[in-house]
Amino acid sequence: MMIQHYRPLFRKGCAPGLSRMMALSGPALLICVAAGGSLACTSTSPHLYGGGATAPITTPTTSTTPTTDPAITTAPMTTTVTAGQSATFTVAATGATTLHYQWQDNGVNVGTDAPTYTLALPKPGNSGDSVTVTVTDVAGSVTSSASKLTVNPLVVTLPGNLPLDLTAIAAGTFTMGAPDSDPDANANTNHDEGPQHQVTISENFYIGTYLVTQAQWSQIMGSNPSYFSGPQRPVEQVSYTDITAATTGFLALLNQNATASPALPPGYVFRLPTEAEWEYACRAGTTTRFYWGDFPDTDPTINAYAWYSGDAGGTTHIVGGLLPNAWGLYDMAGNVYEWCQDWYDPGYYSASPLTDPVGPSTSPYSARVIRGGTWPAGSFICRPAYRGNILPSAADSGYGFRVVLAPPRLPPPA
Repeated sequence: MMIQHYRPLFRKGCAPGLSRMMALSGPALLICVAAGGSLACTSTSPHLYGGGATAPITTPTTSTTPTTDPAITTAPMTTTVTAGQSATFTVAATGATTLHYQWQDNGVNVGTDAPTYTLALPKPGNSGDSVTVTVTDVAGSVTSSASKLTVNPLVVTLPGNLPLDLTAIAAGTFTMGAPDSDPDANANTNHDEGPQHQVTISENFYIGTYLVTQAQWSQIMGSNPSYFSGPQRPVEQVSYTDITAATTGFLALLNQNATASPALPPGYVFRLPTEAEWEYACRAGTTTRFYWGDFPDTDPTINAYAWYSGDAGGTTHIVGGLLPNAWGLYDMAGNVYEWCQDWYDPGYYSASPLTDPVGPSTSPYSARVIRGGTWPAGSFICRPAYRGNILPSAADSGYGFRVVLAPPRLPPPA
């Protein structure tokens, strides 16, 4: 019998996974139901499939479920880095569907769901770490062989085999300046400690664990200008110009004569810290008035951290003699002021870039920034937010510095 006037009619209300089709053929009705990969048809006509009989029509079924586990095509490689320089591990893998990644460092889950894992600030204590990654898709998972991490300490030596200790600081973001609620924030007539603002330091850098000592200065410069004599005391009576002169300054000679093992990271030089780098390192992750807590100026806790007018006894002291901040830096408060690279402008914070600020192109006072407090000054000057300013040619028994090892950061042109 020839089917005429064929019209598909779709009926709603079928159970999940079923679809029903009705086709009219004259007085006959052909009803087909699809379930999974099969199609069964029933006719109301005695001439079609025997009248009421069901004739299966089989359609091929295509499986979308992967049948094999993912495979790692390139495993993470054993990596050697210098302490303070980031270590990155990478894996390449194939799979039937979207891949997911779980990294582990010594068995501890780390990183993100990505084919790379970066340890931002590896330290010598990370040497020997075992890094693996498990790659997963809907079919299963596979774990890489272990990749070993070797971290070599950065050792800097001056002539005469004199060490220069450096601490690696990770890139990050912090709040710079003091809030208006700080009773000392507006004590300075320049009102220069605000507004508070977020600053990002975009690259890892190294900073002196200690203030530059008289022994280190003498080894590089051949003389000692300090008023308070002692090889392990901070060098003082040094001006900004003494430190930064292009060919005869301490930094120029340090860059020429210091040796490093392993070699210094490419593009890194010894220089003064920017004001932002200095405060970031001083705060060491804290947001309090002092880096040891939210204390009033008269609280005696300061005596464990800083040499200032209340405990210095009218003199400088051996570097590293008091407690460090949370990142292991000594004398970030007190002993001697620390020269920074930036020109000083009391209104700079209102226009400062939010990433790697380097200070203004000039100073209305022709002055450079100093930070950190000093032996003859009061306790409030030991706050991380305090900003001082001194003519670059000035030298005093209260002025010293520490070095930074980092890419150059140059101020904008005047």
